[in-house]
Amino acid sequence: MSNHTYFECAPFYICQRASWKLCEFCDKGVKYCIACGGADKSLTMVCPGVRLTPERLQMIYDGTKNFDGYEWFNPKENK
Repeated sequence: MSNHTYFECAPFYICQRASWKLCEFCDKGVKYCIACGGADKSLTMVCPGVRLTPERLQMIYDGTKNFDGYEWFNPKENK
């Protein structure tokens, strides 16, 4: 289960397509959660529902922290 709220380009956002560049969201398929701030490799299993610090996002990206909806854990260790 992933209750992340993903950003979606919409007509009222200024998309990079207007400047003839690829849009990371429209064209490259980048996922960015507007609730926690995680993106692609820094997304947790389940969104914690609060904005994460840059340090916590880096730990998620590095694979040393994740959130399962109940608690934070180190996926490299047995739970």
